[in-house]
Amino acid sequence: MVHVYLLDRLNWRSILELMELIETLPTGYDCKFHDYAAVCHCNNLLLPHQFYCGMPDTVVCRKCIALDEQVEEYVDPDEPRQRFAAFLSGARRVFGPSDDVVERLGGRLPFANAVVRPHEEAPPAFPLPARTKNNGKVLSIALVGAIEPHKGADVIYNLALDAQLPDLPIRFTIVGYFSNTETMSKVDVRETGLYQSEEEALAQLRKLGPDVIFLPSIWPETYCYTLSLALAAGIPPVVFDIGAHAERLVVTGEGAWLDLN
Repeated sequence: MVHVYLLDRLNWRSILELMELIETLPTGYDCKFHDYAAVCHCNNLLLPHQFYCGMPDTVVCRKCIALDEQVEEYVDPDEPRQRFAAFLSGARRVFGPSDDVVERLGGRLPFANAVVRPHEEAPPAFPLPARTKNNGKVLSIALVGAIEPHKGADVIYNLALDAQLPDLPIRFTIVGYFSNTETMSKVDVRETGLYQSEEEALAQLRKLGPDVIFLPSIWPETYCYTLSLALAAGIPPVVFDIGAHAERLVVTGEGAWLDLN
């Protein structure tokens, strides 16, 4: 069997050649959505100034590509969309880890062979003891994972800065690391550093004992393993109302979701 998971680490010519090779194999092939490479040159639907684009028509994508200084090779966005649409339509099945990503991509790349199948995982159950109300004490907000711009690094910086101005009793700590540790330290956001396993991350959360876990991704994630960690720890997660984050919390009835705007 052939299972296509990601094609975004190659240049466009190599992707085309690999697609052609896979299509000629007698085995047939399956595909899985993990990001938005089929419709977005940067895979995460974010504009250069780090705002969700809403997956517009390609006339907008052309302007986005022109403004993106990290683009090494210009490919007209119509070409990948048309080629990916044909490639996905030729697959036996196209797996998506959430209804959200299947519906979102299906609106741009019509195909009839999609199957929703969440990622297989079994995070260890490590619930923390229930916390009482703060009663005026410090509000502890935890983050988990590697927080880069598309994961909401700017959101956290602005919140932490805003909390410092009137000296609000709020403490931000990441179990993991930021893409810019020095900048975050200036607004007193702390980090525990890279963790090597889910068990280590859960142990760090147990030690920290936060009131909530904030997952501030500003793009429609397709699944999110760190949300699974928050649920496994029994800590209320807070997310934006976009992508698989919000979809999963609607199903479980846990945590809270905020308007992305």
